[in-house]
Amino acid sequence: AEAVLARAARLEDAARVLVDQLCVADGKMSHELVTATVELPEDLLLRAARQAVESGLLAATRDGYAFSHELLRQVVYAALLPGEQRRLHRRLAAAMAREASPHHGHLAQQWQLAGCPEFAAPEAVIAARAAVRARAYPEALRCYALALSLAEWLPEEGPGLLEEAAQAASWAKDPARAAGWAADAIA
Repeated sequence: AEAVLARAARLEDAARVLVDQLCVADGKMSHELVTATVELPEDLLLRAARQAVESGLLAATRDGYAFSHELLRQVVYAALLPGEQRRLHRRLAAAMAREASPHHGHLAQQWQLAGCPEFAAPEAVIAARAAVRARAYPEALRCYALALSLAEWLPEEGPGLLEEAAQAASWAKDPARAAGWAADAIA
């Protein structure tokens, strides 16, 4: 861990900003999303990306940048203060929300990690319903669980949402959760 942090410390400020932003995005981002998230002039951003890639922390991908290894990302993320993590998650979520077709499950997670449950909860419901339509039941289960954990931020929380979640849990082969949510819906 110390070697990774020493390598990150040798980066110029702009490259460190880029590395820090990527570590909250599960370690990879498209160039367009980086541009929307990291507030740097394009020339400086490109120099920063080049330096981060040459340092070995990041690698260029087909359409953006990624950490060379997941452990590198974890070390950089763990070194951030909680307020820094939330700020970076908030920037990423705001940029993702402006996209034409955001991935609502990822967006809900970013809003949650940013400490913005008022945005995370409705995104989680949208993501859960989309996952059910796609028959991606484990993803739907994860999103319903997030939405229900943030229920106080949902205008439509209640038996209907609990029934939807119970059905998704059943399809995802999680009978304990399905029964619990079904019982809560009836109560």
